[in-house]
Amino acid sequence: MKQFSKMQKFFLICAAVLVAGIICFVAGIAANGIEDMNKLSEKYEWFNVNTAGEGERGVTAQPVDDFRAINIDADADVYLLGEGFYKNASRLVSDEVLNATETDVLGENQVIVIAGDAVPQPLIEVNEGVLTISNSPDAEDVPWTPTVLICCPPEMLESLQISSDYSDLTCLGTAWKNATITVASGDITMEGVSSAGLSLQTDSGDAELQGEFQKTTSIRAASGDISMDTSFAKAEYALDLQTASGDITVYEPGTDPAEYGDGSGHVAQPGGPHKLTVNIDSGDLKLSFGGAKSL
Repeated sequence: MKQFSKMQKFFLICAAVLVAGIICFVAGIAANGIEDMNKLSEKYEWFNVNTAGEGERGVTAQPVDDFRAINIDADADVYLLGEGFYKNASRLVSDEVLNATETDVLGENQVIVIAGDAVPQPLIEVNEGVLTISNSPDAEDVPWTPTVLICCPPEMLESLQISSDYSDLTCLGTAWKNATITVASGDITMEGVSSAGLSLQTDSGDAELQGEFQKTTSIRAASGDISMDTSFAKAEYALDLQTASGDITVYEPGTDPAEYGDGSGHVAQPGGPHKLTVNIDSGDLKLSFGGAKSL
């Protein structure tokens, strides 16, 4: 058997180390390349690169016909975006939504869906000015909930109807004449909305509502905290507020917060021209009037 001198062994070891370094270098470039592609997929919806552990997710943008009303009966996390929120929606959703929302794919009458192989895309159609979104027939036992972003028209929606067993709802800069929202389990967020009528019911989940709430607003929660910030003064509402297990705190400009109840509370006040009714079985209620900003 051929014997190697100490010098030859030294050079063989150096060669082996060099080869290992080259392999690691190439692997590093490949990994960075994949990461760069993922960054591209985060910016442009047509670069769909699935990241390990995300469960085959993808983003699609779908233009739809003009609509003046929305009817959603589906288990999906929903974002309703007003005109001022078309281009900066990326900060409003989790990372899997990618940054497709920062590109020109967003605009009026666009619907963006995050779904995948294991989570089929909800059914979307517009008929006689009503945008309807419903569950796919294959949407049973899915590993995660799809997300739907809707770019609403700048005009006030004639009607908003939402019903879901489990989903989160976020309304940003949207306006409606009448809304009926029923969510069995999920959190609800409203920011900068204009409501001329709202009926909201949730069995489990918190709600944070901010905007102009006119005419009749009715909120019913079985379990969860409710925070509401309305631009109108307290005197402009007829109030009927009640918690069976929880506290009520009212904020008004220039005054200390008023607390009602110790474990439960009830506030009734005549007035107008608007009406606000809140009934909570278990949870706290915080109300801010006239820009006092409790949220």
